[in-house]
Amino acid sequence: MAPAIASFSPTTGPTGGGTQVTIQGTGFATNAQVRFGTTLSSNVQVASSTLLTAIAPAASEGAVTLRVVNPGTGLTAVSSGLFTYQAGAAAAPPPGGGGGGGDCALGSPAEGGSTPLGLLALLLALLALRRRFGA
Repeated sequence: MAPAIASFSPTTGPTGGGTQVTIQGTGFATNAQVRFGTTLSSNVQVASSTLLTAIAPAASEGAVTLRVVNPGTGLTAVSSGLFTYQAGAAAAPPPGGGGGGGDCALGSPAEGGSTPLGLLALLLALLALRRRFGA
């Protein structure tokens, strides 16, 4: 089965890399690879055949497509949208925090907060990882 990308979030990150990107779709193999443009992500976690996360590698400023590759078959999915690297932007902390105390609050999408669909995707990813690793 060929992989397909339905959506991904976030759609922007810093040129230094480090942004955790959640990708939803179908047909993801357990050893799927993710490319940001032509650069391979060195950290991909496949939660299920429909959900994975990848850490964006460092890249030059600009927009790139995302590709999910199933190595066993060589079949590739290409995103219809673009991931945009921005100079001077900071990587978002990984889900569950990232480093350093402080307050955490969710705002409305208009205020830069998370959307309900994004939160649902995150919850599903965390549940799948918990089941997989028995935590």
